[in-house]
Amino acid sequence: MAEDHPFTIAVERITDIVDRFRWSIHENGKLREQSPSSYATKREALADAQKVMQRLVTRWQIGK
Repeated sequence: MAEDHPFTIAVERITDIVDRFRWSIHENGKLREQSPSSYATKREALADAQKVMQRLVTRWQIGK
């Protein structure tokens, strides 16, 4: 059974740039990471965020 982790992803449209998206990762509700750049689609942003989150989850599991 997979263990839960404290990370969540949010992908949002950038309000001042047309049709661009950014992601953020929160740990226990607090901002942990933000995308260093913007993405053309929500899907691209989510895919990149999932890669970063997987690294965070791995580190979190090792540190327990």
